[in-house]
Amino acid sequence: MKRVLAHCLLVGLLGCGSAPSPVPLDPQPTAAPPAIDVPVPLPSPWPRVLGRPGKLDAPFRQGLADWWDVRQDGHDYAWLYPGNWFVSPRGVSPADASSALASSSARAALIHDDIRRPPALSFRRYAGTAFGTPNGELPARYRVSMTVTPIDAHPQNYPPVGDLGVPIFYLDPIHYVEVVFKPQAAEIWACDGGLPEKWRGWHPLFQTELHTRAMQPRRLSAAVDSEAGTMTVSVDGLVLATVKHSLIQPYSHFFALRATGNKMGFSDLQIESY
Repeated sequence: MKRVLAHCLLVGLLGCGSAPSPVPLDPQPTAAPPAIDVPVPLPSPWPRVLGRPGKLDAPFRQGLADWWDVRQDGHDYAWLYPGNWFVSPRGVSPADASSALASSSARAALIHDDIRRPPALSFRRYAGTAFGTPNGELPARYRVSMTVTPIDAHPQNYPPVGDLGVPIFYLDPIHYVEVVFKPQAAEIWACDGGLPEKWRGWHPLFQTELHTRAMQPRRLSAAVDSEAGTMTVSVDGLVLATVKHSLIQPYSHFFALRATGNKMGFSDLQIESY
């Protein structure tokens, strides 16, 4: 879905001098991008309601009540699908008794289990009241930490890990900044009006070699400062990069989880202001 020339990785990098050397992305396809490959702009004016100081801890124990399918926000793109999201009390999928998920936490885990051919995206965004708003808006500055465990993926979608992205800073299904795990890389992308399997609107901010296999938990942490426009990302306790992008602003923004026709689990989620 996000295939660009390797030299594009040099654009938009910030603070990555001490990080591991980037590895090449997939080669450019032989066919030229279609003429309709045009980014969709962010609706204007965008709301600027921000959450107040607070903390969200172990939210999956309450089930899916606070996790909205973003189609409930009025988005009806053909590639959006509901997915199969469910909460497993001890982090084990009934369809796949994952020792990795079970050992990562005794807390409940949110599982997605719906493998599809791309393009197919499903989002669940936090829409609860932990930060003093009725719709899940986050504060201007916040930290996210969670355990991400890939399980399986479609043969055309980076198996067995998939294109496993977590929209840390989310506005809508085509405007967000995410951390992505693939079998051989960890990446940070800005989707600024980009559409699945298109080119324009997708901005690679960082990539490093990181081998991840199915059933291998990764501890993901990210600190967002929307006033400075920055996000600092760590994986398994190692700081990967601080990136900056114009999309990260003190708009009304959210935290979301995303599936791309893959199977994975999320546990030990905490979000707190700082």
